[in-house]
Amino acid sequence: MICKYGGNESVLYEAILVNNTPYFLNIVSEEVSLIESIELDDILLFPPSKTNYLSKEYSFTSLDEIKTYAKRANKENMYSLYKKIKKVWKKYLDIDVDSIVLCSADTLFTYFQDRLGMTHYLLFVGDNSSGKSNGLRIFLNLGYRPMFDTSITPANIYNFLGQFEEGQGIILEDEIDNIEDQEEKMRIYKGGYVSGTQVTRIYESPDNSKSAKRQQRYFTYCFKAFSSEKYPSFYKAKGFNERLLTINCSPGNPQYDITEILNDSGDTNYKKLHNELIDLRKLLLIFRIQNYNKAIPDIRISLRNREKQLCKPILRLFQGTDCLNEISRSLSKFLLEKKNKKLNSLDSYLYSIILDLTNSGNLEISNETLWNFVLSLPGSTVLNKPQSYHTEEFGTISKGIVTKICEDKFGATRSHDGQKRYLVFNKKTIENLKDNYSSSRNIVILGDAASNTNTANTFNTFWKGVEGKSSSNIGIKD
Repeated sequence: MICKYGGNESVLYEAILVNNTPYFLNIVSEEVSLIESIELDDILLFPPSKTNYLSKEYSFTSLDEIKTYAKRANKENMYSLYKKIKKVWKKYLDIDVDSIVLCSADTLFTYFQDRLGMTHYLLFVGDNSSGKSNGLRIFLNLGYRPMFDTSITPANIYNFLGQFEEGQGIILEDEIDNIEDQEEKMRIYKGGYVSGTQVTRIYESPDNSKSAKRQQRYFTYCFKAFSSEKYPSFYKAKGFNERLLTINCSPGNPQYDITEILNDSGDTNYKKLHNELIDLRKLLLIFRIQNYNKAIPDIRISLRNREKQLCKPILRLFQGTDCLNEISRSLSKFLLEKKNKKLNSLDSYLYSIILDLTNSGNLEISNETLWNFVLSLPGSTVLNKPQSYHTEEFGTISKGIVTKICEDKFGATRSHDGQKRYLVFNKKTIENLKDNYSSSRNIVILGDAASNTNTANTFNTFWKGVEGKSSSNIGIKD
């Protein structure tokens, strides 16, 4: 059983329930079809029944209701749906404007995650009663096929995302406070932000017979959002953190509490708001089906490396829309905050020292020299640990950690002259790392791809020309 099948991207089949009966839904040239199974060359695919869903299902009362949504979705575009989603987020979460913008854009992005093949993750961080879990609940009720849970195991992830076609839904994990201690799951999450990443596991037969064991490959790619009371450890969860954009939550005063809306208890106003969530989510699914095979033109942006991977997919999806500027401004803000965390790290401190020394022509730096720079920081010695020093800014540091950072992050190699230990650096490598340890700048959309609005098969009406648009945070360069 699978929840969606895109095949060769010409026709999309989405698993739904119609009056609690499972079907695959597809829409071609405004013709709505319900089928019970998909027959491929060597396999028969079935939609899950109501009791077999791991994600939140899409449920319709009849074929006529689906056709009504199809007519409505034909009148929508990326900008109009973004505005509807943003209106909902503002009702249920009292956070800053840039966070609302990013969450709203990401909600719509989840419906096209399998077309774009890369994504960032979101982390809602805050103390108790800060609303961080409510952020996940909004995604649960608007996002694409979400699995919302706590203490998700690797096996849960494999079963949910499956082995037939990636992007079967999105993952929302609440309370990941100890994520750095879950190494296997962190590895899954580190690789699962790009399309094509798979994990191979041995499949055990029900009777545990050795002859029935075989290997299976599971997909890991999808959009993911998390909540936590603290930011994951900078060192233990570094690779995971690099995929995150962090939304800081604090006790606020939202217009409505989404947990009360989802349990409306018959209250007329709450029921109306609950139905609004259900209605918008159905509309988003139908819009996805209708526009799945439309081309999404490439876009050139000023970012590089990891920053480009985190931001380009969503900018590409919204290029040419009236909300592109504010989405870009929001991303610029989050990248700046992310970079500031990195600039305040031990890695950045060591890099600044090594950059100065290598610029002076010194490519062989003794371990003792680097350690003396650490000892110059405000702090105190650690009793019974002569190779460690407790700094006020970075916590306890050991000589071994300093050496490991230089080798792993800066490409240093070890050397010894018979008296002292040295680290040998490559000047070009150090120069190439400058972008990683310098302040983030505003995102700029570069002109050629962004101004190409004549691409065939583009999404309905929302691929508007962006030529001439500019703002303080986003511009177009020819």
